[in-house]
Amino acid sequence: MDNKDPKALKKMTVKIEGAEQAGTKRVKLEPELEEEQKEKERLVKTQDSEDRHANPKSEKYNDSSASCGIEKVGSSSSVEGSSLSSTTTKDVPLGPEIDTRHRHRHGWPLLPTLPLRTVRSQIPKNLSSTSSPHLPCFRSILQNNKITVQELEIAHRFNAGTPIDKSTLTLCIHSSISCKDKWEDAIQSLRTYITSQSPPLTLAVEMIDSRIFNGVYTLPILSYDPLSTFVARRRHGLVSVLNGCGEAWTSLEFYYRGVGNTRNDCRATVLIGVPEPGRKVWWEDVVPIVREKVAGRLEVEVCWREVSKY
Repeated sequence: MDNKDPKALKKMTVKIEGAEQAGTKRVKLEPELEEEQKEKERLVKTQDSEDRHANPKSEKYNDSSASCGIEKVGSSSSVEGSSLSSTTTKDVPLGPEIDTRHRHRHGWPLLPTLPLRTVRSQIPKNLSSTSSPHLPCFRSILQNNKITVQELEIAHRFNAGTPIDKSTLTLCIHSSISCKDKWEDAIQSLRTYITSQSPPLTLAVEMIDSRIFNGVYTLPILSYDPLSTFVARRRHGLVSVLNGCGEAWTSLEFYYRGVGNTRNDCRATVLIGVPEPGRKVWWEDVVPIVREKVAGRLEVEVCWREVSKY
């Protein structure tokens, strides 16, 4: 020990000093080792800072919606005090995709096709317009998504002959086509809220142009209309497509359909009436073929019909 370099001994020496708080001690390194330790700590802090910048906090809704337990779709953050406080959006079972089959009506999940009946009775108390705690939250979500709302209500929406039950309960948003580009985001936010409740709400979402809530305007294609010749030439081929799809169909009609009572407010449309319009074959197989045959000159719409085909 006596033969060792005193400078080396100094580097190896540590001082044990009494901490300011009674009953505790801390180890203090000598100057060279202390400087090395500080450098390591600076590197660790720099790495932590880089990690925080690489993983910024996700955006939340503003205070008015946070109080309702709402989390923005695609966000990994939680809202304090909400039912989503320990659940990220990707963990919420969102179910089927947004229904965008009709240009003036979107929703979730797959909605019954038009025409529909509306019944405003037999609504559960927790969803009624007078006592529901959810309606203010729905309004807040729509406001955050900048949706124009003429009316907001919960009603039963169904095709004639369908019994009224929980599956027909629908959040009906009478909106404007002017904000249609925001509809899908709003519906995603609404379904996140609905599925995050405990237990989840049994409630469909229907966002619809307020002008057609009670029915789509339907005008005939008159004999002197230039389209009448085109329709006559295409009718036989379309009947062959329907007969060859292997599914029951009830009618094939051609009208101007839209949001107003003039042809300027409507589009020429092939209207295919079927008893089971929710079947995928209509939307994935038949509709694309019909669109190809009418070459963009007519819209294609599948609706619910129970009349005999002609």
